[in-house]
Amino acid sequence: MGQFAQQLKRSGLELNAADLADLLWLAQFIESESEIYSEEISEESLTSSSTQTNSIDDIINHTDISISEPTFNLYSNEESSSIPETTESFEPSQTDQKVLPFPVPSAPAIRTRLDLARALRPLMRKVPSRILVDVDEEATVTQLAETRICVPVVRPTPERWLDLDLVVESSKTTVLWKRAIAELQHLMEYQGAFRTVRTWRLQAEEQTVQLFPRWNERLENRLTQRPRSIRELVDPSGRRLILYVSDCTSALWRQGIIYETLWQWSQTQPVALMQMLPERLWSRTALSNGYIVRLGSPVAGLPNARLDVEGLPELDEWDEWDEPEEVSDGRLLTLPIITLDPNSFRRWARVLAG
Repeated sequence: MGQFAQQLKRSGLELNAADLADLLWLAQFIESESEIYSEEISEESLTSSSTQTNSIDDIINHTDISISEPTFNLYSNEESSSIPETTESFEPSQTDQKVLPFPVPSAPAIRTRLDLARALRPLMRKVPSRILVDVDEEATVTQLAETRICVPVVRPTPERWLDLDLVVESSKTTVLWKRAIAELQHLMEYQGAFRTVRTWRLQAEEQTVQLFPRWNERLENRLTQRPRSIRELVDPSGRRLILYVSDCTSALWRQGIIYETLWQWSQTQPVALMQMLPERLWSRTALSNGYIVRLGSPVAGLPNARLDVEGLPELDEWDEWDEPEEVSDGRLLTLPIITLDPNSFRRWARVLAG
């Protein structure tokens, strides 16, 4: 069948799979058409038509046609002149004119960036700044008219509510999500929901967690980096969000190294897990050790430890084989899980915004 398609292409017929199927289906009617006009044509043309019909039958019943065999004619003698002959002009030649390559943008790793940006709108609130101030001109004029004291009246400058720390887990599978993480970072930086965006790289070294600034740092620069303390991300004010990016398949999760770090962060501020795998694959990751529950928050910016949890089984309902993953000393980790699905982003943003 492949050789037959090449024969047609050499004849100047650019046919797709559907056209080729239609051609083979219509070929079965050529024989009956030749029989109708067999009495009106000469014996010589009848022999030619018979030869043509037999070649078509051979093509339908046998697909092992060599390219060196002559092609059959699907058209009448009058129309055959418009079909280009089989030549080698279609083959690439070494003497062809050279062309310059040009870059073509690849398909985005995140195809729903606009929907994800819209889902983050509940986080785009503004609060009074704790540092920056603006002069209140109207209040200054009123004070001057009433007290004749020319002292400027200031008020806190409105600013974005949250700062974001994007922590990327470094593992063997990180290379699979590199483009998606880069696009996620770009979305968070330019969407307008966060006042500042910092990126970090987290990895395990001898059963300990190490944190480094800038997740996509070059290899030669990583060799000179010094690890930072995980407490550098702690912010009791509730205005710093930690988004931990992982697929939950690395040794950090299998050996339980990451749980203590996530638990410490979740005691003072909101923390969320950006799961790169879709929900249908969570059972193959470390998330299968926990329970899927419903989280709620009556106040904006509550730390994970103070979130309302619904759907968690009672302790007496657990058995020794069905016990959720523990951090240490019986402490349980409450962790919102989101994916790159806009609906997941939307539900999480509403809980975070209270």
